[in-house]
Amino acid sequence: ADEALVRGGTGKAPTPLDYFMMGTGFGIGTQAVMSAKAIGFQLDHFEIDVETAYDTRGKHRLGDLFVGQLWFKYWLNIHSSETPSRARQLIYHVERHCRTTNTLRHPVRLIPHVIVNERDIGFSLPKQPTPEDVRAERGVQ
Repeated sequence: ADEALVRGGTGKAPTPLDYFMMGTGFGIGTQAVMSAKAIGFQLDHFEIDVETAYDTRGKHRLGDLFVGQLWFKYWLNIHSSETPSRARQLIYHVERHCRTTNTLRHPVRLIPHVIVNERDIGFSLPKQPTPEDVRAERGVQ
């Protein structure tokens, strides 16, 4: 992994967040294949594209500014002899059973465990604003 030149990297490899996005897309795509099999959907070919936006204003500042993902979009380009109605059934199944999208929809609690020189330093995170809090504060839906 690397960062862009403007962030002090060499720009020669994907950023850590690029890998995160690729993994997220891969998780959704894998679920699409499993869902197609589960409901008997003829899936000839598909492509997935993902996009996200991050609020990074607080990244290098002290204080309580939110730093994180504001939204996530994905597009599935499906090739199939199935009807649009059946395609909606497929996506409903994906959304219902995908651990990736459900983790984004309902983030899990982060529990860091930090060892320094073989000793637990008893680190815990302060309460952070949720993405819902941030969106409400900014009037973003």
